[in-house]
Amino acid sequence: MVSTLEIILVAWPFQMRCEPQRAITLLSGVLHFVLQRAKGKMKLYIEQYEEAAADFDRVIDLDAEKDMAYYKRGVAKLGLGKYEEAVADFDRVIDLDAEKDMAYYKRGVANVGLGKYEKAVADFDNSLILNPENILVQYYMQAVKCALKDSGTGNYSDESSEDYSAYIGNEAARYRSEKLGDAVIDLGKAIEPDPENAPAFLNRGAFKCDLLQYEEALDDLDKAIELDPEDPYAYYNRACANNGLGQHEKAIGDLDKAIELDAEDPFSHYKRADVNRMLGRTEEAIADLDEVIRISPEDIGIRYERVWANRRLGRTEEAIADLGEVIRLSPRDPEAYCERGCIKNVLGRYEEAIDDFNKSADIEDSYVEYDRGFANACLGRYEEAIADFDEAENISPSDYYIYHDRGCAKNALGRYEEAVCDFDEAIDTEPRFALSYLFRAVAKKNIGREKEADADSARAADIDPSLDIERYVLEHEAVIRGERKLSPSHLAGPE
Repeated sequence: MVSTLEIILVAWPFQMRCEPQRAITLLSGVLHFVLQRAKGKMKLYIEQYEEAAADFDRVIDLDAEKDMAYYKRGVAKLGLGKYEEAVADFDRVIDLDAEKDMAYYKRGVANVGLGKYEKAVADFDNSLILNPENILVQYYMQAVKCALKDSGTGNYSDESSEDYSAYIGNEAARYRSEKLGDAVIDLGKAIEPDPENAPAFLNRGAFKCDLLQYEEALDDLDKAIELDPEDPYAYYNRACANNGLGQHEKAIGDLDKAIELDAEDPFSHYKRADVNRMLGRTEEAIADLDEVIRISPEDIGIRYERVWANRRLGRTEEAIADLGEVIRLSPRDPEAYCERGCIKNVLGRYEEAIDDFNKSADIEDSYVEYDRGFANACLGRYEEAIADFDEAENISPSDYYIYHDRGCAKNALGRYEEAVCDFDEAIDTEPRFALSYLFRAVAKKNIGREKEADADSARAADIDPSLDIERYVLEHEAVIRGERKLSPSHLAGPE
């Protein structure tokens, strides 16, 4: 089943024109590099990790040197708990571009999952060297260093507490054993002689969350809150446990309390945004992402999350503004230019879109040819559009919409025989896309193949009875006469 989010982000322009059949057709069976990448990213966003990993497998098949595809697949593998495979993907990202701070961060998270805490610390160090403002890396760094040290403070500690000092000595066993289960046992030993040790209950509850032992984690975290009801981190961790049990409203309540106690803690805002997103409360999620960005304005990853949330609500201008900030902070980020160009295509701002696609391509081979071709076609630059579609075909020769759109451009130039060949290819690949039959009929009519043209028009009507055939034919013939340009409704559509 096509998800609501995919329809909104990929087929939104067709929905807005009340053509749901075209929207659904657009989403079926496509393998074009940019769209496949977009599908994978959306599946990551809605936590369909298996499908996201499969989408990025196909992207990598198209280009084994595409570092962001390995990065996104690594994120999906993290979500699946496949830490060794995730590490391998992030290794590849770093081999291709040693300046990707988020690759070090995510590899560090995977190493935490494997119990390789020293390697995780090294990765977090490298990430923070490249981007000192990343609050998520700071958080993980604090947590892992707490596990590696025999003394010092963590997020949940009180240096002056003798009880905590006893706990901290035992917590070092987390590193020695490289197993969270052993850390839980050691914390139990700290609790036995001192059942009022709130930090020990809190951290044991947090470790049990990491082990997915949410019910047991709740018992510990309830006790931690009973002993110290003013500790925001206890509420934060209980929210994580409740969220893991599917008790999302309880998680929201705990996060509300955590934020009441410490409104400047970005992690509680971020977690509440995540839970609200899971509940479909995108407005509330954006409000918390706003707070995270206020606290840490140079965090690029959070801005990308807000981009996707705003796109989900159709707030394209807000998404464009965030991508502008990403580009300001990281002017060599090809993804930001590509994303912004795709949004501008949807808005009909084709000149600006082409500028963004060109900048993305100048930074790295980011496969913007189809989307740039779409923009050129809508501007009436049919030769340039055809050249772009030719390149897109070289990248992904099995995608119907490349052939359909190129056929439209060739019709506009009066190259009807070539247009028929392109529509043939489009129909062979996607036989349920009505407009390919309709515009092939226009091409055939112009070269005297009247009976075939009538058959194609009839087939288009059979596939989509709601299609306004007369209007589309009149518009397409006006394009051929040079009286108007191709419109997005004639084409298969951008990302």
